[in-house]
Amino acid sequence: MYGLEKLEIAQVSCLLRAKRSAELPPYLGSTLRGAIIDAMRATACPMRCEKVDACEGRAHCPYAYCFSPPPPPRQENLRGFLDPPRPVFVIPPPIQATAWEPAQPLPFDLIFVGRSITYFQQVAASLIFAVQHGLGKGRAPFDLLAVQNCLGEHKGVSLWNQNKDFFLPVQPTPIADVFPLQIGPSDTVHITFLSPLRLVEQNKLLMKLSFRSFFGPLLRRLSSLLYFHCDGELQMDIRDTLSRAESVQTLSSHLEYVPLERWSSRQNQHVPMDGLMGSILWKGDLIPHVWPLLQIGSLLHVGKGVSLGLGRYQISSLPSLPSLP
Repeated sequence: MYGLEKLEIAQVSCLLRAKRSAELPPYLGSTLRGAIIDAMRATACPMRCEKVDACEGRAHCPYAYCFSPPPPPRQENLRGFLDPPRPVFVIPPPIQATAWEPAQPLPFDLIFVGRSITYFQQVAASLIFAVQHGLGKGRAPFDLLAVQNCLGEHKGVSLWNQNKDFFLPVQPTPIADVFPLQIGPSDTVHITFLSPLRLVEQNKLLMKLSFRSFFGPLLRRLSSLLYFHCDGELQMDIRDTLSRAESVQTLSSHLEYVPLERWSSRQNQHVPMDGLMGSILWKGDLIPHVWPLLQIGSLLHVGKGVSLGLGRYQISSLPSLPSLP
């Protein structure tokens, strides 16, 4: 359905444990991803490049492909996408207190899309290096306790624990084995945003959400992941679908603005990660037809900062409700 059959993913859960008390940011997406990136650049990047965009070996570098993928050589086929999406991203724990106690567990997930799955073992090895050298500004040390597969027929299989000195490879899971690619059960959908949703128009953060403003970026994300990392293409009339998305009604909205920022050592400044969290209820004839896309988006996220775990949501269907007058 819609060419989504070519989309393959892997999701692994990781469990860390604090070795001592620590102060960490309230949202750990940037902290975890940044630590893995620094470690992988040090251990897996053959050129040890400081500026990956200028690296001559970028097209063949595991680090670059996972975290800063270059455009493919045939520019005429990019279909309007200038920068490939990052195929590896982190799902951190929810926003929480900044103080961490000794032995406190830190669970998080990593998701790999398409060809990036082949680099799982290198990314995972970088994770060990990263946590041993510490997280956050204070370099708080953690132990890696376990890594486990989350999807497919190998769900629950241990890929690493403290008794192993190597990582088992993780197998790709077709998206059709995660979500049924079929028409949805209802014309009403309830979505809860679990991490800040950052949608930007004309350099401004959207503070009021319509289905069209949400669904357009979701289509673009799924289409670009398919195109760049899965050798696939989203097979649908995007212009017509977005036109139909205009008619989807907002029945209720309980979204709140959440201020959040991170420190970027590369830019030497604070970078915004603020956005909307809460729930929204939409109704429209289009909803059942795009249900598989909405479900997949709940796993692959939407909006700005998705590589840091932003734009994560849960989805549920409700019995058809009356339209607003």
